[in-house]
Amino acid sequence: MKLVFKILLALIVVIIATLVALPFLLEKNIDKIIHHATDGKLNAELSYTDIDLSLIKRFPKAYVDVKDFKLLNKAPFKKDTLFYASDIKASFSFMQLFKDTDSKALKIDKIRLDDAVVKIITNTKGEANYDIAIPNDASETPKEQTADKEGSSPFELNLDYEINNTKFVYLDSVSHVYVQVDKLYHSGKGNVSAAITDLDTKTDLELSYAMGGIEYTHNMPINLRALIAADLENQKYTFKENEGHLNQIPLQFEGWIQMLDAATDMDLSFKSGNASFKHLLASIPNAYKKDMKGVSAQGTFDLHGAIKGKSTDHLIPTLDISLVTNNASFKYPDLPKGIKNIDLNTQVINKTGKLKDLYVNLNKFHMQIDQDEFSAKGKFTNLINNPHINTTATGVINLANLKNAYPVPQDMLDLTGVLQMDINMLFDMLSLEKENYDKIESRGVVQLTNFSHKTPELPNLVHIKNAKVNFTPSIISLEDFKMTTGASDLSATGTLENVIP
Repeated sequence: MKLVFKILLALIVVIIATLVALPFLLEKNIDKIIHHATDGKLNAELSYTDIDLSLIKRFPKAYVDVKDFKLLNKAPFKKDTLFYASDIKASFSFMQLFKDTDSKALKIDKIRLDDAVVKIITNTKGEANYDIAIPNDASETPKEQTADKEGSSPFELNLDYEINNTKFVYLDSVSHVYVQVDKLYHSGKGNVSAAITDLDTKTDLELSYAMGGIEYTHNMPINLRALIAADLENQKYTFKENEGHLNQIPLQFEGWIQMLDAATDMDLSFKSGNASFKHLLASIPNAYKKDMKGVSAQGTFDLHGAIKGKSTDHLIPTLDISLVTNNASFKYPDLPKGIKNIDLNTQVINKTGKLKDLYVNLNKFHMQIDQDEFSAKGKFTNLINNPHINTTATGVINLANLKNAYPVPQDMLDLTGVLQMDINMLFDMLSLEKENYDKIESRGVVQLTNFSHKTPELPNLVHIKNAKVNFTPSIISLEDFKMTTGASDLSATGTLENVIP
């Protein structure tokens, strides 16, 4: 019996010693697999600092850990980082380490990516930094090319993966679009035994988006839990059960996305349902959120839309996105008044798929502070190249009520007076930037009564009893103006030239 025990103990020691020592002998084979996958196929520099192979950590699976994996561009993006990951971990059957790497793919059971950076850049010439694949030899026969295409993939990846704390940057210098994703955490798991599988995914990220030099979102949190039907053969992914949040706006999706050779095709719709207006307020970009702390809100809003068509280098999908609020209100905790009866109806539309035809309709905006009401509507076109703005504003703003309902800057706290307006303005941003003020059109009336203000620069109280201005496309007339400051009185009427400059 002692002899049997000694034999078993010796076998266990031999097995453990083999599992510990074997990885050192096989790590070169892992290195060979990676180089076989990339040598002569990438116009980029690939490097990593270390490969650690273990047969114990995930036994009976082999476990590999690649440190500081880096893919650097060559000209015209020389030395730019296309991809970097501090850690890439994978597990697979260790028997695959003994097979011929030139004949069969490495089947990976699970993969994990940590602390990665991905940069996708298109320069002003339209050249993309991700275009790093070296074309096949033109001398190959079609049969050879087909065989290579069918057997060229060095990896077979089951859909069980994690992406942790990853940063993604997209810069298109042609369309002036900038997207940055921070703190991306994404995981997916599914059964790949069938051609169509259900993929269970979880995604969390922070999104910043700018277009034409204007930042529309900054570190906006987004999360999505989704069960997706994945047609792996046709690269088509269809939403099934799902729940997402755009900041704190709840969203549900329907439809599909399909990856094509030269485009991404989609037919998607989304809706928020009858969500709380407080969630909409919470979705104000983080840069402005400090003013929203402790704000109470009532009312509801509805956000819904449809995105349909192909996304290519020259086209975007058609869009029809609508945001509507109904009888909403909010109040700051330290101010005596609130803003109520907030009605908003706005649309983002693109009917052609051309980026230049994207426009925004502000069909209605209305709010009320105490008894004073303000309304506006407008249309914003040519948003990418040179935004054109056609807007109308009507209503009354009591400056004393405004400071009691909204946290205005410190130097505006002593403002009093009533501003009444009924005005339409038509202009484009390029004319403003180039100071071509003659191309700015304005029509309507603006009247200010009982205005008082005092500043360190103007130690005497400035009081405007009445100021009424009529705007026309050709001339601006001062119909009435009465002001006192200190012991001085001023009255005026007449026409005004070069007012906007």
